[in-house]
Amino acid sequence: MKVAISAVAGVLLLTSSFVSAELDNSFPALVISVDSKAQTIRVNQPDASEPPKWTAVEAHWDAATTWKNCPKKYNECESASASLAATLKKDAKVYVEFNDQSSGGKTWHIEELRTMPPDIPVP
Repeated sequence: MKVAISAVAGVLLLTSSFVSAELDNSFPALVISVDSKAQTIRVNQPDASEPPKWTAVEAHWDAATTWKNCPKKYNECESASASLAATLKKDAKVYVEFNDQSSGGKTWHIEELRTMPPDIPVP
């Protein structure tokens, strides 16, 4: 009986070491740059400190990315297409939802990007 339990425990430990979970991250950010040809966007993400420290994050989009344009109110958005990316200029305010697709945080995919009205502060 002890041997069977030990064997099952060993298999579970080995299995769990090979499983990698997807990481999700979402935050308001400022656009650094957009490369429509490579389908990538770089944004500055603020942390919670005062004054905030900024971290650059680069992510790619694809056909599964959801785009929303919210020019006047954050909660009143219009559906958009990937062509919205080409309209984003440096320091544009956006809210992005990323997923690392089990890469261990090495590459990021944009699940959803929504523009933010100019009057909403990004720390």
